[in-house]
Amino acid sequence: MLATFHMWYGRNPVYTLAQSIPLMLTATYLLRIHGRDLGAVVAGIAMLAGVLSHIVIAGGNVLIVIGAAPGLQLYRAASIDLLIFLFASVVWNFGFLISAVERLRTEVERLANEDELTGIANRRLFMKHLSSVCKTAHGGQGFSLLLFDLDSFKTINDKYGHAAGDAALKHVADLITRQLGQGDVFARLGGDEFSLLMIGADVNDAEAIAKRIVGEVGSTPLHWGALQVPLSVSIGIVSRGPSGLNPEILLDSADRALYETKRRGRNGYTVFEATDTESNVIHLAKFSPSGSAAGS
Repeated sequence: MLATFHMWYGRNPVYTLAQSIPLMLTATYLLRIHGRDLGAVVAGIAMLAGVLSHIVIAGGNVLIVIGAAPGLQLYRAASIDLLIFLFASVVWNFGFLISAVERLRTEVERLANEDELTGIANRRLFMKHLSSVCKTAHGGQGFSLLLFDLDSFKTINDKYGHAAGDAALKHVADLITRQLGQGDVFARLGGDEFSLLMIGADVNDAEAIAKRIVGEVGSTPLHWGALQVPLSVSIGIVSRGPSGLNPEILLDSADRALYETKRRGRNGYTVFEATDTESNVIHLAKFSPSGSAAGS
């Protein structure tokens, strides 16, 4: 700028280049890293338009400076370039606004659908998935619903404090999450109650995952300070039946099976089975870490 201060045709390429380089780098970053973000795409394209306009004017000024086109008149073109650049700056700021609004919307949606303590889905999101599956399951697609309770949770809170209770919930949620497959919906419904929706899984698949979860939780105590706090879960299982396509009925059936698990000593699972004629049959299939099973 100092070398070309008294020559407008020399100054113009310098300051347009100084504006264009950071804009080009920013546009490249936005389009490559955030190419799926509409606001980033709008901002990036607007920046490239501003840079292109600058390049045209800078190129003409360079031709004048080097004597290749000494009679070239660029004052009107420079005014147009300025208008284009100002309009492009408005557009890319609008793009950043779109990105900010979209990120805020995504964050609000995440907070509305995520359990604050464990980071998994909350009851609202789980019921949304369950209702959707029930509506589309008439075509014959199977699914299973598992309802969990952390055994003796009140005792943990009373004995070790609520911080330990929160740690136990997060610990169990993490252990269960590791056992899940793609497409499974795992949620905390409230308190120490969790639920798992396994789409495309029959009762055998549900029993297999319940057995693994009971074993994993029972063999992995919570480390709380210098203490090891033993944990266990009780599970109620219900699979899609001919008349079991109501979300509330399914949850109630799983809850009844869960209560049966607790009645029989906790630390295991019970399967609720409904038939066309018997909608209240409970199949007492129970698993314990020792490997014993009981049925009636």
